[in-house]
Amino acid sequence: MRETDVFSEIWTFICQHCSHVWQDEYEARHCDDGHGGDTVSWRYRGLCSMPPWANATCVNCEAAMVKVLPAVPPAVPPAVPPAVPPGSGDRRRPAGTGSAG
Repeated sequence: MRETDVFSEIWTFICQHCSHVWQDEYEARHCDDGHGGDTVSWRYRGLCSMPPWANATCVNCEAAMVKVLPAVPPAVPPAVPPAVPPGSGDRRRPAGTGSAG
């Protein structure tokens, strides 16, 4: 198998017994199986693991009634716009207020 893509995914879990909500980060490794197909292996905290939805149990009450929500990519901090020096703002006149000459 040749590794083709590795994605870090954050999965949300909701316990339907005690209503506890938590998130965990998993790494999904998409690999070519050598026969034109694709296979996915999972890692949790650096170790091989089952998929997030398999055998999920609550970290709070250990109940097996856990709803697993689809993965979301890790948050990327928003880009900070460059600072605009005072007095360098847009100085155009509003439409219809200038002279035509």
